[in-house]
Amino acid sequence: MDDDSTRASDDERERAALELREHLVAGRLTLEEFSERVELAYRAGTVSDLEAARSSLPVAAGGRRMLHPVRATVGFFAHIVRRGRLRLGRRSAVVSGFADVDLDLREAEIAGLVTDTGGTTSHPAVLSREFGIPAVIGTSIATKRIATGDRIRVDGSTGVVEVLETAAAGAAAAPEAAPIGS
Repeated sequence: MDDDSTRASDDERERAALELREHLVAGRLTLEEFSERVELAYRAGTVSDLEAARSSLPVAAGGRRMLHPVRATVGFFAHIVRRGRLRLGRRSAVVSGFADVDLDLREAEIAGLVTDTGGTTSHPAVLSREFGIPAVIGTSIATKRIATGDRIRVDGSTGVVEVLETAAAGAAAAPEAAPIGS
């Protein structure tokens, strides 16, 4: 039997939808294109039908990665205001969970963004794609594991946030990296 006429399993359809989701998150597909392709993937009866949903996908240029650890500002059910004479460091990250974080960004560069809630079309996700900021959205546990002043590394392409050094540890040796997210 030809591979193209092989029946597509539910698992294969689900993997195709996840692959398409990654293209949407990376900004390589519009929401409309994503919706059309996912519908094709879920309706696919054979492997060749499934490949049609994946055809002509833009080439992944590698996800955005934060190369240097940064200091984090964390808010959970909070209203955090940082303005006036405050200037964020050259490399800063914001971690929020149901928080209103008001930052004076006129001279700052945010190196990474991590949120407890949100999805691919949430405001933080859209802004991070628009400005090329690595982001991990919807972790559900970031504010439990990251405190203000922690040094973290955000890998937006894999969705992993590593806590490299806690604020309490200060200049002490960094603990083994603790991944957050999948």
